[in-house]
Amino acid sequence: MFKRIDRGDAVVENVKRLFIIGILIFIIILSVILLIGYGTKKKFYAQPVRYSINEAPFLPLEPGLQDAYIYANDTASFWTKEACEVWFTAPDGKLLEQLENSNDMMVKRILESAP
Repeated sequence: MFKRIDRGDAVVENVKRLFIIGILIFIIILSVILLIGYGTKKKFYAQPVRYSINEAPFLPLEPGLQDAYIYANDTASFWTKEACEVWFTAPDGKLLEQLENSNDMMVKRILESAP
């Protein structure tokens, strides 16, 4: 029904050529993809910070940092009433009860674990 046509070495030679051409095309496409992928990335180079010892240090703005942020507090031998009002909040009765209860629990655990 079907006749097999044997062309011999010509068919084998064409298959070898097609295989080699296919591999070359694959390598070329792969190299182009790699060159495009790695060639377009710009490398980041940070410029060195240039300052001298005589200048005041420059602190860049950070997100969430308020302008009223105090980097250092002048230490005085006593506090003024205004400074106390700004920095000290008196604890209320509920907070003191919670602190007392937590301290009592710590003491109880220490005493229970002691031999």
